[in-house]
Amino acid sequence: MSLSRSVNLSGLAEGFFSVSRSYLLSLLQRVFALYYVFHVSEKELKSEYIHQRIEPELKKEFRSAAKKDHRSMASALVVAVSDYIKKITGKEV
Repeated sequence: MSLSRSVNLSGLAEGFFSVSRSYLLSLLQRVFALYYVFHVSEKELKSEYIHQRIEPELKKEFRSAAKKDHRSMASALVVAVSDYIKKITGKEV
């Protein structure tokens, strides 16, 4: 009888450790994610997002201009912002 109890306890212990392993894995993933967020410099980032509202007519004209220049809207926006920064500050980015 005590032998069967020890087997049952062993099974419970295995279940406990498997839950703990999955918890530790998720915890490690969170730690690595936080490390990446707080320790990666901006120069290492490939791109950033800009969320900006514009009037529908301006967007339509921008899309048309980008298409004539054989660019995506994202690529055309990078060119436009770079040109604006150069015009205002004299710096090339």
